[in-house]
Amino acid sequence: MYHLGLDIGSSSIKIALVNASTGKSVGVVTEPETEMSMEAVKNGWAEQSPLDWWRYVCSGIDKLCTQEKIEKS
Repeated sequence: MYHLGLDIGSSSIKIALVNASTGKSVGVVTEPETEMSMEAVKNGWAEQSPLDWWRYVCSGIDKLCTQEKIEKS
């Protein structure tokens, strides 16, 4: 069994996989590979799309499972 950690920041999403039995890190990925876009509708404001966050979370989990040869279920 594994624990999955998500760090959703303004520039990227980091996804970490940890072995639940040992507490050791199995792998980490960052999505996207370039900085996420932001929209500034007013000076000093910054907005991002939650749909983009969701897509990057899903693609990052896929990438992490492939990288570490873990079958998704």
